[in-house]
Amino acid sequence: MKLKTLFLAASLLVAGAATAGDFQVWTYADKAGRDATLAVSFIGDGKTEEAQLDLKIPAGFRVTGSAIKTAGSVCVASGEKGIIRAVPPSGEGKPLPAGMMDVCTFKLASTGDKPAGVPKFEVAFKECGGTAGDVACGVQTPETSER
Repeated sequence: MKLKTLFLAASLLVAGAATAGDFQVWTYADKAGRDATLAVSFIGDGKTEEAQLDLKIPAGFRVTGSAIKTAGSVCVASGEKGIIRAVPPSGEGKPLPAGMMDVCTFKLASTGDKPAGVPKFEVAFKECGGTAGDVACGVQTPETSER
């Protein structure tokens, strides 16, 4: 009985972990600490069809460029609104592929006279959806994991 209970608990944990896609966010600064790069990836769960992540542009930085890493992704920034947006390509009614896909990279520059170092990003908005409506999704950074 004890073995059955452990197996059931482990199954529920694995099933729970596989029910949502996750964004992964990496940041790194150049050697001088003045410029930084933000990389955003999405880990598909085979169920999520649409996803969006908005991050607040950290104080002391401005976005100087962006690059789309997977065709069909949207990678935009608004200095006026202080937001960076990363949207994986639409599943167009089908689940996004299971596994990791690189979505966007953003270049940031320090706005001050002193090097700002590695920026830390705060989630402003995140949303994932599937055929059943909204599904939970998370955001993982080197410092934290948020759901």
